Amino acid sequence: MVFTTHFTGLLSVLSLVSLANAQVTITPNTDLDTSTAYDGYRLYSLYSDQSAWDIATLAFYTDADCATSSKVTVNSNTATLISSGHAQGSAYHPTSAFDDSDTTVWEGRKDGNHFWIGYEFGQRVVVKCITIDQGSGDVDTWLQDAFAIQGNQKGGEWDVLYDVTHAGNSAITILPLSTTWSTPKVCLFVY
Repeated sequence: MVFTTHFTGLLSVLSLVSLANAQVTITPNTDLDTSTAYDGYRLYSLYSDQSAWDIATLAFYTDADCATSSKVTVNSNTATLISSGHAQGSAYHPTSAFDDSDTTVWEGRKDGNHFWIGYEFGQRVVVKCITIDQGSGDVDTWLQDAFAIQGNQKGGEWDVLYDVTHAGNSAITILPLSTTWSTPKVCLFVY
């Protein structure tokens, strides 16, 4: 099932249609201009008592419509995948989250109390859409219900751009990622 919600005016809090008591909420950091270009983006677990975080697919786009041509690809010459760690075996490497397959998975491990996965691009990029699938197809999942979308400039501190809560059991398309665009929409895919 796909649910699309359109919002008019400035984006303050995106709340999606509640389905089976799961309501995804995406809250932008109003202290930052989230349309700023960043050298890196990552998902960062807000808290977790789990030992793993599974992500089947994750993609960043430079176009607000998630156009395939705007997808940021894994290019070892210009971008570096980053993660808090992963389960033993190459099948669980962070590249598995970016391979467009819902049958492979990044099986993340904590670094301290948090999980994270993302890109350091090697150049400034404005990400306008992110798709996240915590599990579908043949993948058994360890879900995170709450995480932040963070941006980093030139190796400095990671800025929290958005907080995402109530995200368990769902794949999410977040677009556009800006507090200044006038008609943001969010799609919730429930499996």
